[in-house]
Amino acid sequence: MSEGYDFDVAVIGGGPGGYVAAIRAAQSGAKTALVEKSDLGGVCNNVGCIPTKFLIRVARLMRRVESAASVGLEAGDLRLDYARTAECRDAVVAKLRQGVGSLLEANHVEVLRGEAAFLDDHSLSVRAGGASSTVSAHCIIVATGSVPAELAGVPFDGEQVIDSSAALKLSELPESLLIVGAGYIGCEFAGPFLTFGVDVTIVEMMDRILPEMDPDCAREVFKMLEERGASVFTSTRIEKLEKRNGSVRAALSNGEEVVAEKALICTGRRPSTEGLALDRAGVRTDEKGAVVVNKHMQSSVPHIYAVGDVA
Repeated sequence: MSEGYDFDVAVIGGGPGGYVAAIRAAQSGAKTALVEKSDLGGVCNNVGCIPTKFLIRVARLMRRVESAASVGLEAGDLRLDYARTAECRDAVVAKLRQGVGSLLEANHVEVLRGEAAFLDDHSLSVRAGGASSTVSAHCIIVATGSVPAELAGVPFDGEQVIDSSAALKLSELPESLLIVGAGYIGCEFAGPFLTFGVDVTIVEMMDRILPEMDPDCAREVFKMLEERGASVFTSTRIEKLEKRNGSVRAALSNGEEVVAEKALICTGRRPSTEGLALDRAGVRTDEKGAVVVNKHMQSSVPHIYAVGDVA
């Protein structure tokens, strides 16, 4: 172990960047700690890649069953029990989360539960349940990922104005859904929700959906969304979004109004650096709050690294 420190390596964040880095460090002989304030597995496992792909798989299975009659297979009336679907979704996530914990334990990574903040360039405070402890490490890896960005002036409330994380914790489907932002996140939610019978409206301020992706692919996705009944507005902004009588009302820049049970804001993500007190360690960030790194993922402080969405 590095002389004078509690650990050789401390990793902040237990997502795909963090837990893999921690395991690799431990396998290389370093005494390693991983600090996680929430669930192991990060956004990807808990409220991102895994649960969305599960919903997509269910939606795809529904469409296959519905089309079975075209080849002479009579499946009867197909009904979605979304509460059970949600239970299965959560069970898959929990199993993978448990797997991450088992990998860390098997590789002798010490998991510290709590919220980390820098005290200096080698020390962290870890706060949990009103208590605080201090750990030090020769090297520190920041792997705190990213969080959904709010629509200006419209904070998330977890009920009517929701982010992608809240959408993946729903146990009941809304009758109607306004999706603000038609990037990969917005479109990924639109597909299964349409299949599940939700009335979906998508608003995108750019001149096409999936503006950062291949235009030919975007056209195919656009065609699929319209075929399944989505109302898609491009080159359109949300002028005003308000909650009223158990619904959300959006005034659009094209003069139309959209009323929906919930609004899902998918206008991007921002680096999750709030509360880390990076300035105490002398770590430089850019205008968006991301840690500035070189090709070796080193920050402005050479023994502090950043990986994943936070970099």
